[in-house]
Amino acid sequence: MIINQILSEYDSRKPSYTSMLDSLEEHVFPAILTSKRRGIQSIVPRLKTRDSLERKIRGKSYSSISEITDIVALRIISYFEDDVEEIGRIIASEFKVDKDNSVNKSLALGDREFGYKSLHYVVELGEDRCRMTEYAPFTQIKFEVQIRSILQHAWAEIEHDLGYKSEQAVPSDIRRRFSRLAGLLELADEEFINIRRRRNKYVDSIQQKVSNPRNAKDIEVNYDSIKLFNSSQLVLSISQEINSAANSSSKNFEVAEDNLLNAYVYVLIDCNIMYLNQLEVYIINNREEIIRFARAYLISKRISLNDERTSLADIGMFYTIYHIILASNNEPLLLSYVAKANISSEIPGIGLDFVLFEELKAVLRELRGELN
Repeated sequence: MIINQILSEYDSRKPSYTSMLDSLEEHVFPAILTSKRRGIQSIVPRLKTRDSLERKIRGKSYSSISEITDIVALRIISYFEDDVEEIGRIIASEFKVDKDNSVNKSLALGDREFGYKSLHYVVELGEDRCRMTEYAPFTQIKFEVQIRSILQHAWAEIEHDLGYKSEQAVPSDIRRRFSRLAGLLELADEEFINIRRRRNKYVDSIQQKVSNPRNAKDIEVNYDSIKLFNSSQLVLSISQEINSAANSSSKNFEVAEDNLLNAYVYVLIDCNIMYLNQLEVYIINNREEIIRFARAYLISKRISLNDERTSLADIGMFYTIYHIILASNNEPLLLSYVAKANISSEIPGIGLDFVLFEELKAVLRELRGELN
């Protein structure tokens, strides 16, 4: 019986299916999507279970397991709707596409219809990849790739959770509400794209000005402006001086993580430093003290500046923020900053302990005494 034959083949091929799915999820797709710089929220693998396969083949007429193209499947979820088509083009260029079994769900909707939108590709590995030893066992195995935005995914998951497998299964009143909601989600997808475009335009407009904030008094302190300023020559030169004092060979400084940059913004605004030119003036006026303060604190904690863990972010900006907090004499602000920045107590010299504020103040007092 053909059903038993297909299920038996599934059982024997399952280890290969599993190995293939792991390879696609962990290596192939991250590599090709990262190289194209597409924003991916997640890659979700799925191997069809034996029970699910049996239900599928009992409902349709199949002559062999090779006709079933969704045993191995992945869902790629993008942040933005306009990335869906671009990811689809990448898939089409990287794999051999079965055009007869691939579908663009959005094309099935009429001009006045709203609903589930997604790209479904049925593909197999291309010849070049199949020649590689690690992919040779997966030759001629077709698999499905679904591509959708995170809002399209939310729509599909909620609809699925309610148990509706087809439009006909939905009561007419609820169907109307689904249609209204789909329209709102489509508008939201478009608005998120517009926000990203406006953000990119804003960053481009301030990039040149950030190199000389005194000529750009209108640049407010926010995540984007601080991210650019954090890589400015002024901040990098302070970082280099802190490190060179200990004969550090490190010339590269990692970009601060998002939570740290957001914490910088929180501190600056709390301390009424609202524009980049104000921050630059503060740094210029306190440059020598910031550098000596950073070195003195690190030395007091017996930390080598050659330790790569002291350069987890631009160390110049990091200690500038500490200096600003101490100048405000605001211990609660320091505690809030460390919490928002998610600074680990396991990192020497920049961790939080219950005496951190007093330690920092003591170093600064001693330093100022030496300077006087």
